[in-house]
Amino acid sequence: MKLLLFRVYSKVTSSLPTSFARCVPVPLLKMTFRALFGLLILLLSLSSTSGSFFDQATKPKCRKIQIKMCEDMPYGSTIYPNDILPNDEQDLVNQIEHFHPLIKTSCHKDIKLFICSVFAPMCSDAVPKAVTSCRSVCEEVKRDCVSIVESFGIKWPEVLNCSKFPEPPEVCMNPNHKKGSAFEHEYDPIPARMGGNGQLLYGKESVRESFSFGHLPSCPKDMINLDPTDRNGTCAVRCNADLLFNKNNKQQATFWMLLLAFVNALITGFTVLTFLIDSDRFRFPERTICYVAGCYFFYSLPYLSRFFFSVDQTACSTTPSGISYLVHSGLDNTICVASFVVSYFFSTAGSLWWIMLAFTWFLSAGRKWVPEGIDACRSYLHLFAWGVPMLLTLAVLITHKVDASELVGLCGVGNTDPWMLLGFHIVPRFAFVLVGSCLIVAGFSSMCQEREAFRRRGTDTSKLDKLMTKMGVFSALYIIPSIILIICDIYHMAVLFQWYPQTVGCKTQGGADRGHCNRPIQPQFDIYMLNLVVSFVIGSSTGLWIFSPKTFLSWQRFLCCGLCTPPPPPKLQANTVGQGHPLIPVNPPPHPPNGHYLPLSVATSVPSAQQHSLYPSKIV
Repeated sequence: MKLLLFRVYSKVTSSLPTSFARCVPVPLLKMTFRALFGLLILLLSLSSTSGSFFDQATKPKCRKIQIKMCEDMPYGSTIYPNDILPNDEQDLVNQIEHFHPLIKTSCHKDIKLFICSVFAPMCSDAVPKAVTSCRSVCEEVKRDCVSIVESFGIKWPEVLNCSKFPEPPEVCMNPNHKKGSAFEHEYDPIPARMGGNGQLLYGKESVRESFSFGHLPSCPKDMINLDPTDRNGTCAVRCNADLLFNKNNKQQATFWMLLLAFVNALITGFTVLTFLIDSDRFRFPERTICYVAGCYFFYSLPYLSRFFFSVDQTACSTTPSGISYLVHSGLDNTICVASFVVSYFFSTAGSLWWIMLAFTWFLSAGRKWVPEGIDACRSYLHLFAWGVPMLLTLAVLITHKVDASELVGLCGVGNTDPWMLLGFHIVPRFAFVLVGSCLIVAGFSSMCQEREAFRRRGTDTSKLDKLMTKMGVFSALYIIPSIILIICDIYHMAVLFQWYPQTVGCKTQGGADRGHCNRPIQPQFDIYMLNLVVSFVIGSSTGLWIFSPKTFLSWQRFLCCGLCTPPPPPKLQANTVGQGHPLIPVNPPPHPPNGHYLPLSVATSVPSAQQHSLYPSKIV
């Protein structure tokens, strides 16, 4: 299949229709087709792989026991699928049937309970995970029954290897046989109680009791205890619950989020398309702005996905018993993980491409690099600008620290964990602003010196002034919003340090039942709205750079496909020279030093005899 695709790709790229070439440059067509072809190959590779990173198995859920042999167990529900058993239910039935003769021998009073606890482990709302027999039960059963198994020339089955079974204080099942109890006949479908050592006890005196975890810390009543057996476990916020924000706050934030994301996608998409139809016009350092626009275009897509998906689909997961909660750490929800990857990767990449803009501006203005020299090093720029975000994104995925925002109903990092917020948002963004600002200031310092030198020679610097103003405004539209985002994130981190121990980490503080989890005051909603609005300003500011008459002409040529009559070139009037500032100064400026360079294609006129000493760049 892939070989066939490669043949089609070679044929298409070698014979692009000439009719399209009149409208769109052939290099653009090839680049677009290569991107689509690469995406197709990637999808085929993922589909042919047995398990990709984003392939999530069916989440385990508590369900009624459907194995006929085990229907009379003292518990009525099992967890399926689980780590021990195959996902094929028919295969599961076939495997347990092999143990039916062993159960018939009654070699041990708990042989049936033991076998069923392996192939149909207990599950309940109180303990939402697979609970099997304790290791001591396995060892007792093996001691009494191994001789019968070996008499048939069969080794003790690996699935019944006692070293794989838990032992207290881990939760496990251990039948409680006391004098006078008819354990074999008085099962109850509701599990009994927790013993002090973590064992599940069964017997006549406890069949009417349910699980009791009084000795373990509990979660607040409006939150979900994901693992009642873990005293250091976390509590989860119920999906669509109002914890930090009320419903009015969430509706308002969702409205502005969708509106701003839509406007941002329009502006950045227009910027990227302008670059694609007239890529020769944009050279380094200006080309980096197009990459910034592309990053923030993709950054807005997860927010726009809320048009099509509900909060339950984008930000929630479910317990095995079916209770829905906001994702706070995990990769169970595929849409949640995908939205995090897209938003975090491209927002970080957009910041790094802004640093590449500052860096190439410094090389152009401060070090007198020509665009050809910068373009020759573009591979290193791409490696840094795409590689660092990829490493940061993988670090979050490896640690399973993806969490959901209660306010906007999308997944990210640092929404509930203050330390992840510090490490993956505040520190990187502060470093980006600091490094980029230093490079911008260094570039402006060199440009100011060049402008003064031109003015002393009597050279017109109006276009240089315009360029410096344009670069200054664009830099401010990144630096100022980034500083605001850092301040908002610091405020959110302070809120999390107050709220996290009282909500998500309530059990580590002693539990809600002991009065240790008192809620702080509600955070300031306006600060979170400011954070949301400002996050889209950086991407939208890229439109300021390309909104010009040149952009209008580029789109006119593209839409007309060469059929429209181009405007006649302006004619130089005879009396142009001598009106206002002359194109060539009356007193020629002194010969510039070797290596002198006018950055960013400033149209400053010099005598033709000295053109060989200048290396003009074309950025505007």
